[in-house]
Amino acid sequence: MFPKVSNALQCLDPDSLEALISHLKKDPRAQAVSDSEITANEILKYVNYMSDHITGSTAEVTTMHEEIHAITRSRGLPHLFITVNPADYHNPIPQVLAGLKRDLDKFYHKLDGNAEAFTCIKTVASNPVAGSQAFKLVMEGFIDILAGVKRPDKIGVFGEVDSYYGVVEAQGCGSLHCHFFFWLKGGLSPKAVKEKALVNVEWKQQLFSWLDDTISQDFPCNTTPFCPDKNDPERKNPAMSQPPDPLNHSFDEV
Repeated sequence: MFPKVSNALQCLDPDSLEALISHLKKDPRAQAVSDSEITANEILKYVNYMSDHITGSTAEVTTMHEEIHAITRSRGLPHLFITVNPADYHNPIPQVLAGLKRDLDKFYHKLDGNAEAFTCIKTVASNPVAGSQAFKLVMEGFIDILAGVKRPDKIGVFGEVDSYYGVVEAQGCGSLHCHFFFWLKGGLSPKAVKEKALVNVEWKQQLFSWLDDTISQDFPCNTTPFCPDKNDPERKNPAMSQPPDPLNHSFDEV
């Protein structure tokens, strides 16, 4: 690599670099014109690798692409693509991490919806670090518990995970979400799935049942809207209240 860079540097001149910089400022997709500008573009391919440790840089994105390709070459195509997008504005965890005292048994359930939403949004917007910390906790819970990566038996809601890769992105409002690739242990390639489904009807039906049970596009059957009694002084918003304790003997009745 060094001989290529060394020879390329000798072919550069300041005027060509200034011209290339001017073109790129006007149009980031501008094409190199002169031989010197083409050489400068070639050198940039090597310079990117020097910034791969900088979060958000082009080099970091290139590194992530290579890591995903490496897993794909080793494990085949991913079996699941999942996006986890926590609703941080309506989550009490960022409120607590921001330093506010919250009694989840009385968490805003006596205020109207607009007051609740405004207070939550203002708290998260004023404390982005608390929002990021809450996001990290949710992602760790999803990976370690729901996906089963750190469970003793390694079995999660998708089965046993062999490998996974996640990329965090920010939305326009600043909220974070994460895109995941999951490779399942014993998972078949798309070609193998197609071939087996064509010859084994029972297996195909089991696959469809698993997909329908794991991936949902609507609310479960017999779901009814939550309509609290406004005359009840103890009414609560379920999303803003302490979840039932699964160890409680009356958990199944709640």
